[in-house]
Amino acid sequence: MKIKLAVEKPIQALKKEPVFILLAGLTAGMLSSVTLGILYPVMAAGLANVIIKISAGEKADFQDLFKFMNLLAPMFGLGLLIFIMSAAGLVFIIFPGLLIMALFVYAPYYMAFENQGIMASLKLSAKAAIANNLMGHVVIVLVLWLINLIGIQMLAGWILTFPLTVGFLYFLFEQTKKDGSSAAQQLSGSEEPVDGKVG
Repeated sequence: MKIKLAVEKPIQALKKEPVFILLAGLTAGMLSSVTLGILYPVMAAGLANVIIKISAGEKADFQDLFKFMNLLAPMFGLGLLIFIMSAAGLVFIIFPGLLIMALFVYAPYYMAFENQGIMASLKLSAKAAIANNLMGHVVIVLVLWLINLIGIQMLAGWILTFPLTVGFLYFLFEQTKKDGSSAAQQLSGSEEPVDGKVG
């Protein structure tokens, strides 16, 4: 994994359009909070979409932030499933919970950007994480969790850490998803692409 590249790209995007990205982060964070996390998966994917466009030199607007609203139900189902599994792991020992989060860290990106169903997204994410240093992903998840925790403690700090985190994870996803391509071909015959329905 090219960690440095994945860190640099969202930072460069932030430098290009700091006001818009911070406003998008604020909007995504507030909508996620007031809906008790229901909108978090689609808002995180939308925020990543904003970072992607700006990083590529394109003009982003708020429509890009809401691009994946048609996937609200399946993405909420995916997020809830990951949350339950991670929480169950954290109840016993911290490490199993972090391991589960590391395995499925790319699942929302597979659903949003690769049009995969819930189970396919989970399987592809796990395959990509395992193929690209699973323990490294555990460390990444822990570090990102701590960074966002610090951002929350700093009141408005999460407005900055939220977009940088989802952007960083997307660019890592771009690097690792080729390792899940063979699995995607195997799964394509058994799972239909997401069209707003749970896969």
